[in-house]
Parts: sequence; structure tokens; C-alpha cells
Amino acid sequence: MTRFCCLFALILNLSLPVLAQTVTAGFSTVSSVCTNTPVTVQNTSVGASNYYWSFCAADFNATPEAVNLGNPGNLLSSPVFGCYAQDGNGSYYGLVESYTSGDLIRLNFGNSLLNTPTAEDLGTFNGALPEQSEGIQLLHVNGAWTAIMVGGGNQVPNSSPRVVKIDFGSSLANTPAATNWGGIGGLNLPHDLYIGSEGGNFYGFAINVNDNTITRLSFGPDFSNPPTGINLGNIGNIDYPAGLTFVNYNANWYCFIANRVTNSLTRLSFGNSLLNTPVGTNIGNPGGLLDFPRDVSLFSTCEGVYGFVVNEQSNHLVQLNFGTDPTSVPQATDLGNIGQLNFPHSISDLFRVGNDIYAFIPNVTSSTLTRIRFAGCQEIPGSTAQNPPPFSYPNAGTYTINLLVDLGLPTQSSFCRQINVLPSPQGKLTGDTVCYGSSPALSFTGTGTVPFGITYSDGSNRYVLSGLNAQTGIPLPYPITAPGVTAFALQQIMDGTGCVTTTNLPTQVLIDATPQGGITGTTVCGADSARLVLQTTSGVPPFEAQLNNGSVGFTVGGVSPGIPFPAPLLSTPTTFSLTGLADGYGCPASTFNPAAVTITPLPAPVLLFPPLGRVCYDKEPFQITSATETSGLAGSGKYGGSGIDADGDFSPVRAGLGPHKISYTYVADDGCAASDTSLIVVNALPNPEAPPLIIACEGIPVQLAAKGGSTYSWTPAGYLDNPASATPTATVDTTTRFIVEVTDSNGCMAYDTILVEAKVSIRTAFVLPNAFTPNGDGHNDCFGVRQWGEVTIEELAVFNRQGLRVFSTTNPGECWDGSFKGQPQASGGYVYVIKARTPCGELTRTGMVLLIR
Repeated sequence: MTRFCCLFALILNLSLPVLAQTVTAGFSTVSSVCTNTPVTVQNTSVGASNYYWSFCAADFNATPEAVNLGNPGNLLSSPVFGCYAQDGNGSYYGLVESYTSGDLIRLNFGNSLLNTPTAEDLGTFNGALPEQSEGIQLLHVNGAWTAIMVGGGNQVPNSSPRVVKIDFGSSLANTPAATNWGGIGGLNLPHDLYIGSEGGNFYGFAINVNDNTITRLSFGPDFSNPPTGINLGNIGNIDYPAGLTFVNYNANWYCFIANRVTNSLTRLSFGNSLLNTPVGTNIGNPGGLLDFPRDVSLFSTCEGVYGFVVNEQSNHLVQLNFGTDPTSVPQATDLGNIGQLNFPHSISDLFRVGNDIYAFIPNVTSSTLTRIRFAGCQEIPGSTAQNPPPFSYPNAGTYTINLLVDLGLPTQSSFCRQINVLPSPQGKLTGDTVCYGSSPALSFTGTGTVPFGITYSDGSNRYVLSGLNAQTGIPLPYPITAPGVTAFALQQIMDGTGCVTTTNLPTQVLIDATPQGGITGTTVCGADSARLVLQTTSGVPPFEAQLNNGSVGFTVGGVSPGIPFPAPLLSTPTTFSLTGLADGYGCPASTFNPAAVTITPLPAPVLLFPPLGRVCYDKEPFQITSATETSGLAGSGKYGGSGIDADGDFSPVRAGLGPHKISYTYVADDGCAASDTSLIVVNALPNPEAPPLIIACEGIPVQLAAKGGSTYSWTPAGYLDNPASATPTATVDTTTRFIVEVTDSNGCMAYDTILVEAKVSIRTAFVLPNAFTPNGDGHNDCFGVRQWGEVTIEELAVFNRQGLRVFSTTNPGECWDGSFKGQPQASGGYVYVIKARTPCGELTRTGMVLLIR
């Protein structure tokens, strides 16, 4: 597989033994199986201590879903590389490096890497971690957790190149201790790290950005002592090697390096040992999609090798498909910016959770984490048992069974096999329907691999047949000669692959009895067509009848017994003969009873019913006499419809407003009838909308008004200027009631009245005193208009001889008591101005009032 750091998503809670020298994953199972058939696998792995089975792999050809998890705890600061693992306590942890500060951030995901993690800053361990911290890898050896980190490039203080060991002890939840082992093997700003095992020893590889070289580190059987190192130089035209990944495929080791400056990938081929000097090949820019590539991660499956690259410049994720040859130039696909990538710096090795595949991508600029997910099938859960229980596939197709062993250990290994799931056969048994005198049969139709074998039953006995084709006729197991139904059921189908489907699909064979029937007719009025009726005592509808009317032969299909159907009728009595009859199964009749019927056409009444026109809503009920029978046939008729009784009396009020369809049915003495309809419209009466009362003053003209008509007529006319106007002017001396007759365009009339109530003359109604005495005796103590009644005062003001306003109001109930600002005014004449609106119109009064003390 790839870097072990991120393949620990399913580590078992085990006390792990000392590292074994050789661990091999393997299992055996069938190469093909039928749907819904139990599959058993036999684990043949050697030396493994834990197992994870996946029975239906994720699809790496699909675009993964991506979620940006944000900045957990706001502790990430320019995150560059990270590792993820499951501790023995069941919790998942991540370790993420901060580039500028060198701080190590621990993430706690709880019981699932799909949770949002909490974050803890572990610091720099007193400067053991350089400010330019880069690649990190986590290993679980001899029951202890150890993280190995590389970084440093002498560009900033505390940034010398170095290898750092971080000890967590027995749990990733412990407080770790760090040891700076210094620069080893010509490290020069080492940017990424891979550690693998071979022959019981650990070997690491770091890529150096400053001088474009690769360093191999030898750790020995554990991480107790500092490693030795050797710089292998520049192999395969390395240029700013930003990220690397390893994959073991068909027992050979391959390393791929992302070259940031040249936008290319370098492949190092180690052969069968990590200790070999690799052969380097720069494979260029696959598909031209690399844009400052920062990291590359590979994953091998039974289908082949897949890879993914993150681009610093475009923030895009690129998929690589090597097929089954990691030495080929891969097919590249741009997956775009998914999960809000923002200077994606690295991509963790892919790991499984259930049947899904996951990876994390740290984003330098936004200081966030992006999680990507390739969804696997959900029907079949994975297993951590050494020998998983039997399982089955509900759908046909090609599936991959994957086994990962020693998850979280340097001895991690994998094995996979494909299994072809065959569809279960499908089919049906169909029974014949035959006419009496013929022999029925069964037929089988199947989908699957021929030849088919079936089992079917008649309810009492079971019958087994083999060697059937996809469509095969089957003779009945015994003869059936009497009319009726015999039921069978298909119970089991087996196809040529041995796949079996159990079912219980019913079918039947039918021997249809010979149809029996004859023809009758009904009375026909007029000479348009005859109405014939088929009478049958046996047979299955619908029937097809062959007939002759003495002039032509004709065929009528879709006939149901007892339901009349039309046939061509001559103008004279016509005999219809039934010459042929077949039922819905096509079975013919040999005899007919009755075989013929004679129909004599009768004359039909002829109606004349012209339109009835329009009436007004207030019209009294009246007799409608417009419908008449014109052919001279004796009989009787009746009316029908809204507002009309059978004798033809129509009431507009009972019918209501609007158009109404009136029907007239005339039945002649011979039983023939004719019907027709006519339309009558009931119009609404006009609405004059005249006001009921107008207040007027003697001799003052007022305007009357009415609406809704075409013509108007007012009475009494003597007081009006135009009695035919909709808005005449009236001048009255006494209270007078006017009546208006309104006629609309339909000739409908309505009446309304207006009462003009005459008040006293404006010249005598609103008088004022010429003097007042404010002495408090209750008589004539103030000057005002309280005696005017219902008026609206717009202004009432009193002025002294100097023109000073001493009183003003708009309230008709207020009056002047002869004072100004609380001080009594001197006796004498005072000028007043009054403006008011009265029932007799607007008035203005000015004059002088005498104040007497």
C-alpha cells in the first residue's frame, strides 16, 4: 500500500506483539457466485495480528465528496503534513505540523474520523521541532507509539535540518517527549518522509528541497537509537521535490515524487528491495494538469493503481489512473477545487472506514483541513474477524474483496480478489387458451444462461423439466379435454450457471367453450341506423359478429352481450341475419339462436324550438309556446329546465338571473321521441342608486341623481329643470318626494325615490344679536352662534376698534364673554367676522355687536 501513517483507521484494540519478520496477506474464495448466495472466504494470511475485510470497494473513478472541516480549535497555523491513527482506547487521533512555528497539533476525533475533532497544541518540545517542520510519520512498534518528523533548512533561526523522534508511549493520549537526532544523511530542508520495513528493519526516505536529492535512513529493528543515513543524490531529474509516496505492487517497490518547479512526477523503481539503488524516470506532466504539485499519494487495488495529486497554484485535486502497470504514464483527470482547497500542501495516504476510502488535505493559506471520501457500497458491512462470517451480494456485478492485515504496523500488507456475481435466473410459465376441440400446452420463457431447468406444480403433483431453451413449449403432463380452467405454478428455475431462483408464479390453461348466441333488435325511430342486441349463453366477450341486412354484409367488433350496437338500416323494414360469431378468444360459434331479426323504422317527430330571447327579472310568470312539433305526429310534449314546469309556465324569479337552457321533449303516439333545447336569458333590473334624502333650503337649487339606465323619467316634473335627465336640478319651497323611472338597454325598468327636505330660508335662519350684556344674569351673557344648530364654523372672530382680535373660535358651542386675556373689555361696539357651512350652503356674516355693561 502507501505510507503507513494514514492507514490506521481501523486498528484493533490489541496488545500487539514484537514486529514479525514476514507478514503476508491472503485468502481464498470462489471466483463467481449467484446473487443472494452465501460466500465463504478462507483466510490464508501468515503472521498477521489484525485484519480488516472489505467486500465491495469504493469507486476511485468517481469524483469524491469533499468537506472542509475548518480550523479545529483555531490552532492550525499554515498546516503542512499530518498523520492519522486509531489508538488502543478506540479513539482516533491526528498529528498535524505547523510550518512557521514548528508546533505539533494533536487532533482527537473520538470514536470516528468522521467526527469534527478537538485540537491541542503540543508545542515545539523546547525547540526540538524546527520552525520549518515538514513530513511526519506515525508507527506502532512493540506496543509503543512513535512519530518520526523531518524538517529544517537553515533559512530561519532554529531551522537546522534534522530528524526528530516523538515518543507517546503506550497511548496517543499521553504527553509525548521529543528527541532531536540532528541532521543525518545530508538532509537539506527535508520536505516529506516515508518509513517502511524490510527484513525486520525500518528504512526511511526523505526528499530534500534545497539540493533536489533523496536521503535513505536506516533505523534498525526499532526506533531506540538515531538512524544512519546516506544521500542517494538526484535520481530521475528531481526539481523541488515537494511530496513523495511509495507503493508495493506485484512484490516490487515504487516511489513517486511530485516536482513543484517542473510540474512533473518522478518514478523511482527499487525492484524487490528498498535497499536497492533505484532507477529514476521523470514521467513529465500527465495530461498537463499538474500546476505546482505539492504532494502525491498512491493506492493499489485489484483493479490497479490509483494516485492523487494536490496543486498549490490552481488548488485543484488531480486523479491518476495507472491501470495495472505502475510504470506506465497514468491517465490524469482534473477533479477541480473540492472541499474549499486553499494552497493544499499534502494529501494523506488513503485509509478505509467501513467500505469507504478517506484522506485528509491540510490547506496552508486558510489553515484548514479538507476531508475527501470515496463512497463504497452500503449493503455489505466490513469485518475485523480473522475469518469473516458468510455474506452475500444482492445485485449482480463484479466486486472486489479486500483484506488489510497488520493495520498500523510497518508490516501492514494487503491482498484482494475479484468475484463475479451472477444474476439469478428469471422466467415465467404461460398457459394456452384454446377453443373447445383443441389441445392446450404450456410455454416457458427465461432470462439467464441456457439450458434451464424448472419445477412446476398443478397443486397436487410436482413436475421437473431440464434442457430448456430461453423459449420452450411444454406439453401438458396429462390431456385436458373438457372446457374449463386448469391452474399450474412455476416453483423453481435453474440456469446453466447453476444459479437458482425460487418462486411461485401462477398460470393457467383454458379450454374455451363454444360460444352460443343470437341476434335481437330494438325499435328504431327514423331511418339513421338500427339498434341490434347480441344475446349469448356462453363464450368470452368481447364478441365479433358478422351480419347481413339483405343488401350488404358487414362485421361489428367489440360487441358486449345485452348492449345495443348500431347497424345500417334501410328506409323500409329490414331483416338482419347473424352469419358468423366469434368470442374474445377467437372461438367460433356454429349455430345461432335467434339467427335473424326484422326491424321496421318508425317516423320520428320533428321539432321547431327557436331562441326564446330575453326577459326582465320582474316579469310575471308566463307560458312558453315557442316549441312546436311540425311533422304532424300525434303525441304530447313537456318542458324541462330551470324556472319552468312541465306545462311550459316559466318564472324568471324562480329561474334566477342569467342564461337558462329550456328543453322540450315530444313523444309521439308510436313511442318515437324528439328533443330540442332553446335559450332564455333573465336580465337583472337596473339599480338607480338614488340617494334616499337630500336636505335643501327654500329657494336653493339642489341636484338629483340616478344611475343604471338608458332613459330616465322624473316626477313631479314641475320642480325640475330636465325630467328626462339622469341628474336633473330641483328647486322646492316645501319638502317634496321625487320618483325616478329608470329603463336599461334591455327594456327592464326600476323605480326609486328621493325625498328633498326643505329647511327654512337662509335669509332668516341664521340671525345674530346686535348687543349682549355679560353681567352674569343668565340672559344674553355672551356673543356667539350656539342658536344656529348643526353648522360647521370655519371662523368666528371679534375685533376691537384698534383692530386687535379679542376672541376667535371654530367651535359653534363657544361664545365671547366680553373679556380679553381674562380682563373685561370696555363697553362699546366690536366688529365680528363669521364664516360657516350650513345645511343651506356656505355663508359669511360681518357686522358690529354692542357690548353693554
